[in-house]
Amino acid sequence: STVRYLYTTAVTENKTVRLVFDFENNSYLAEATLDQVLLDKPGTEKVEKKPEETKDKDGKEGETGNNDGGEKEKGVSYIEPLEADFGSLDSPLIEMRTLPAGMFLKDIYTSHDKGPIGTGKAYIYFFPNGYADSAIINFRDEDDTKYTSVKINPFNGGVDISQEYRALDEAK
Repeated sequence: STVRYLYTTAVTENKTVRLVFDFENNSYLAEATLDQVLLDKPGTEKVEKKPEETKDKDGKEGETGNNDGGEKEKGVSYIEPLEADFGSLDSPLIEMRTLPAGMFLKDIYTSHDKGPIGTGKAYIYFFPNGYADSAIINFRDEDDTKYTSVKINPFNGGVDISQEYRALDEAK
């Protein structure tokens, strides 16, 4: 129900919403921003901008790097996306929650990470255009022998719950 609520909130309130999982505290919470969010896909490189041709005050042609705050290297600048400013989602329905006793986060697969995240924090995004991160959240028991997985459908925010461990590339 949390996933469906966040998907609907992103669309109806025109916000980017993210579900934040904290492995250390075995908890989750929701955050939102009105800023535009750009996620890097695994294996993508920075986009190179060509130096601008300019004329100095004497009318001579010259080459200068763009003054966009990006990293400069030999007259080339790179586009550096701004970090979105996420804050807590103003809803009593989505306060920080600790998982029930005996249930633990195992790992989380998302379309924007290279592999499973099993430590620190993991983020699943819901966008105002009705798209969500393709993701699988794997839970485990205390003995790490029983699993439950929640697969998020990126096109409608629906979920598929299964009593097995799943990875994103092998999920059906």
